[in-house]
Amino acid sequence: MTGLRLYAAATGACIVGEPDTADGNEWTRVESDFYSGVRLVVSREHNEIRGFVPARRTVDEAFVAVVDISDATAPLGMFQSELERVFEEHCSWEIRDDTPEGQLLHSLGQAGNATVSFDIGEVVERRSAAKPAYIGVSDLTIAGKLLTILCNREGELPTAAIGVGGSDIKHVEYDVLYLQRDQDAPAVELSFEESPDSSTDLLDWMSVVRNLWE
Repeated sequence: MTGLRLYAAATGACIVGEPDTADGNEWTRVESDFYSGVRLVVSREHNEIRGFVPARRTVDEAFVAVVDISDATAPLGMFQSELERVFEEHCSWEIRDDTPEGQLLHSLGQAGNATVSFDIGEVVERRSAAKPAYIGVSDLTIAGKLLTILCNREGELPTAAIGVGGSDIKHVEYDVLYLQRDQDAPAVELSFEESPDSSTDLLDWMSVVRNLWE
């Protein structure tokens, strides 16, 4: 039996998995993700990954997948493999790769030779609970690869979210938020809600990701 639960975003029906294995508030979190523009959440608090899944059975549909990552050593890889396995078991189903969210799902765990001029681990360590880091990206695939770098680092798994521009994300207490912005903006731009300390020049944290597709 798969550890993945797949919800129909429009109705809340659990179409894959056992809903009674979930805590009573799981659908509330899934629904909040969907309506606030969240596309993926790695949640340390709930030991789970929740992700928006653009799918096609007989028609285009929107699902949200939830995977427990309590025992996972590679949580993003586990989420991706569980999702792929479910769709392989239902041969008439497919993830819509022609959508930004479908491309995001395929980017998870595939940082490749991506390099950034700031240390994402240092970003997490320097922030406080009241000062989450915001990383603006021009593409959800870039967000997925940056999230992979973050989750592959040693230490405690942070709570991170990926959202689309204009998202009003208040229900996730994230350490890092990757937010898709205008396509004309730099590929990656990092800032804090407030400067972490008086000596920090946020211009030093501005960067463009290089070699993301190699």
